[in-house]
Amino acid sequence: MKLKVLVLGSNGFIGSYLISRLSQIYEIIDFQRERHDLEEIISNKPPDIVINCSASKVDATSIESFEANIEFQLKCLKFLLKYCRNSFKWIQVGSYFEMQIPLGRVDNYSLDKQMCRNMLHKLEVDGLFKLTTIFLPHIFGKGEDVNRIIPSLIENLQKGQVAEISQGEQFLPILGIEDCCSAIAASILTDQLICSASPIWYDSVKNLAFILEKEISKGTVRVNTERISIDNSFPKIKFPSRVKNWMPQMTFDDFIAQLSVHNA
Repeated sequence: MKLKVLVLGSNGFIGSYLISRLSQIYEIIDFQRERHDLEEIISNKPPDIVINCSASKVDATSIESFEANIEFQLKCLKFLLKYCRNSFKWIQVGSYFEMQIPLGRVDNYSLDKQMCRNMLHKLEVDGLFKLTTIFLPHIFGKGEDVNRIIPSLIENLQKGQVAEISQGEQFLPILGIEDCCSAIAASILTDQLICSASPIWYDSVKNLAFILEKEISKGTVRVNTERISIDNSFPKIKFPSRVKNWMPQMTFDDFIAQLSVHNA
């Protein structure tokens, strides 16, 4: 019998890819917040695995962040503990932003995700369920918001336009969406409490922009020294141990090669 998997945040960029991948192996519990009642879903089909991809936008207000990063998870846990007891595993998808909090990051998104993770850890210590947190780098790939850093750079450059960035000193760890999903799939089977999907490239945004500019050979990167990123003062972080039995299949050279094919 297939394990039943409930993906929270299934409409998002990562969640939608993840469901497509996991449906080949597991029984996916169909849940969408705008269409389904959470308690009814969980009571009728108690999940074996819960993967929390639900999150607010990075620039969310305090209310938006609390609702998406803490309140919804608490509601879900309430029903899981009622109908599943201690027979499920929770996969918490964490952002590398959370690891920048000791370095000075103070946005609502990061602080609330950390608070949620700390709450989950306390419940796991009490033996209420199994827990694995997997930290992700910046995830890129087909279908992501065109306003995010990588697609916006590529689009402007391919159109022969100016691609403006901030001072660009902030470090950006990146990983493709397919490898992201395979890492989360591996986290279902691991006994690690904390692990990561390690990046395939980790350097400054400015260096990435100039690499793309050179490869695409059309537009121009312009560094706006008056735009200062919140990440500018943060050094590189060290990701936790890689999730067991996983390696990224795409290399940074593969990513660049895809651009070459597109521009041919």
